[in-house]
Amino acid sequence: MKISNPAIDSFRMYIPITKVEFTPEGEKQLLEKKVITSEAQMKKQMKELINELKNGMKSVEEIEEELEDFNFGLDEEEFKRVAYEVAGLKSKGITIRLLVLEHYHFQEGTNTYLVLLINSKILKEKYLLGITKETIKDIWLELLSLELFYVEFEDFLNGTLVDVDIKADIKDLSPKDFKVCIKELNRISSSGELYLPKRGQKIKNLGLEYGYRKKQHNVRSKPYVKLYHKTVELRYQSRIFTDNFLKDIDIKNLARIEGTIKNKKHLRSLGIKENTLGNLLEKLTEEKILEINWNFLNKHLKMERSIAMVDTKKLNISGKDIEIFDKVRSHMLLEGYSLETIKRRTQSLYNSIGASRPTIRAALKRAEKYYFYILANDKEVEGKKPFLEFMEILGGNLNEKK
Repeated sequence: MKISNPAIDSFRMYIPITKVEFTPEGEKQLLEKKVITSEAQMKKQMKELINELKNGMKSVEEIEEELEDFNFGLDEEEFKRVAYEVAGLKSKGITIRLLVLEHYHFQEGTNTYLVLLINSKILKEKYLLGITKETIKDIWLELLSLELFYVEFEDFLNGTLVDVDIKADIKDLSPKDFKVCIKELNRISSSGELYLPKRGQKIKNLGLEYGYRKKQHNVRSKPYVKLYHKTVELRYQSRIFTDNFLKDIDIKNLARIEGTIKNKKHLRSLGIKENTLGNLLEKLTEEKILEINWNFLNKHLKMERSIAMVDTKKLNISGKDIEIFDKVRSHMLLEGYSLETIKRRTQSLYNSIGASRPTIRAALKRAEKYYFYILANDKEVEGKKPFLEFMEILGGNLNEKK
């Protein structure tokens, strides 16, 4: 197993209409059919939110999320319902949606935007590479080829993004092994929804989903993240696209982890201040994307059962090492923690008690020693080796933030 192509997978973009020139077809399909959100509509929605808060129907955090999204006029589902879809691309398995939105903003008044919902399938044969600094010009040129509008590349990079999906692929993971991994992950998680084929059915959907993409919730405490088998999805859910563009691409034994950064407030909580396309292409490095998705996943995990302890006397483990041995084993069995995560937790523990650097180095060496000993000799761990490798791949050497 190995990680491949961490990148942006999709986003919804807002470009001020003053930066856009429309073709006659663009005027017909977009300008003449613009969607308007008025001051009266916004005030009505605000009143409804206040009533929901007063009646205990929504928390303060949920209200804050909705207020943040008010700045963009339409939620994702409403946008999809009213936006224009490019028919020529849709027939090949690519969905690109656009609309012109005249929106009343509480602080700024009325502004008008070209709004686009873009996903990496617009890259066609380069789909698995995702949206990166290297592929973004391909996307810009593809959008211009629709002959609906023209926007300068710099203005395109200055577009504002919401609902940003970030992904990383996992190579060399068969559907069978992936199924074992997500079932084990589901056992140690608090709120996942498992998608498995029913007995006797062919595998057409295989994954594990956390959080909610379509309804408001506190995205910082319970972010949306999913793991699914990409090969299965491409062969059964995206067959038209796969047949058109991926015939010569190796998509065998490919899984994916994918998370959603909801809005600017969510982005700032992850240490990124500006939500323009250009800034996100710079700040969402491969390592940062992996770190964020691992962070998202960790927020949904918890220990749910006890484990049988081992008689450490039979193993000739000294008294000072028993605690380290037990912690390593429990982390492996209960939470599927990778070696790097276990070492970080060990270091954090020793730092908290003011241990010296030589003491910490020695403790880390012992933690690593016991990790590999347990992996090779513990019968209860033996059946979890694919899962532990899976979690090792997801966690890697990234900074853990739980």
